[in-house]
Amino acid sequence: MKRVILLVATMMLLAGCGRDTLNGSSEDAFKSSLQKMTQKLSEDDRKKVAATITMMIMQETGPAALQGKAIDMNEVCKKFDGMTLSDIMKKYDEFQERFRAK
Repeated sequence: MKRVILLVATMMLLAGCGRDTLNGSSEDAFKSSLQKMTQKLSEDDRKKVAATITMMIMQETGPAALQGKAIDMNEVCKKFDGMTLSDIMKKYDEFQERFRAK
């Protein structure tokens, strides 16, 4: 769980944009590609990306974390492999819709 928090904190400090994709081959590759993708975004958009990635990571790791199971962040990062900034923002919109519907 500490690694999840560290990953999320790292993402919140990042800044970029472009047609780049996330590299989910490892946690380090993920962080590096996310930084490259978000470096030119506005502060507001960086917050949206960070919130979306956080929600997606929590969906992936939440059940295992609640059961006290070990979480392999390299495996979690693979789920993001190939995602574009557009993909992430679509997920953000989906999360917003879900919360508004409740």
